[in-house]
Amino acid sequence: YFNHMSKAINRIKSGSFTMKHINYLIEPLITCFQNQKMTDWLTNENGFDELLDVAIMLLKSTDDTPSIPSKISSKSIILVHCLLVWKKFLNTLSENADDDGVSVRMCFEEVWEQILLMLNKFSDYGNEIYKLAQEFRDSLMLSHFFKKHSATRILSMLVTEIQPDTAGVKETFLIETLWKMLQSPTICQQFKKSNISEIIQTMSYFIMGTDNTSWNFTSAVVLARCLRVLQTTPDYTEQETERLFDCLPKNVFKMIMFIASNE
Repeated sequence: YFNHMSKAINRIKSGSFTMKHINYLIEPLITCFQNQKMTDWLTNENGFDELLDVAIMLLKSTDDTPSIPSKISSKSIILVHCLLVWKKFLNTLSENADDDGVSVRMCFEEVWEQILLMLNKFSDYGNEIYKLAQEFRDSLMLSHFFKKHSATRILSMLVTEIQPDTAGVKETFLIETLWKMLQSPTICQQFKKSNISEIIQTMSYFIMGTDNTSWNFTSAVVLARCLRVLQTTPDYTEQETERLFDCLPKNVFKMIMFIASNE
């Protein structure tokens, strides 16, 4: 299979390839998981970096097209997801196994950015690529890819890059990502009250300042999660929490409290 993989890499790099060439890369990563020969090829013969470069190249190939070439996009996300699983395994073999997600961030930061660019072009949530992006995002979460500064970056994107004339799929995906981060105890313990306050302020627009129902719903869930996080802090007081949520009308805050109490 290494011969097939090498030929496929060269075909993809030359731009003359079909779906079967991407399959030649994906299949051995799945069927030979933790196989010693595959492990050696990925680590000692630069196989991992080669495959990651090819995967990023495939993701970037969709940049200049107004619509998403669905097969290439789907296969590309599956390929990077396989590489993420392998990266986590290879990390367990290295001397510095517990790197707190540093090596994962170094490898997959550009992949994450490319997936967000791709989501900009979506008009609905029902396609396979969106589901694959969610699954990849969730695996990144488990790999300690996201930190406190990731939330700051997401909030900045939501404020500065919002595109009201689109279906808002990327924004929903980013708000979902905030919710996932707020569910993670390791990320939550990095947050200060000022970080939670920033999230609340930004979400207040998405729940009240727009008629996009997906934004309304996902931001409501994030706000409810913010409330739950605040309620678990040692110095929690109702008065301060109400102050942090005073950007919301009372009836909206009541709804958030109801959602939080039923989480």
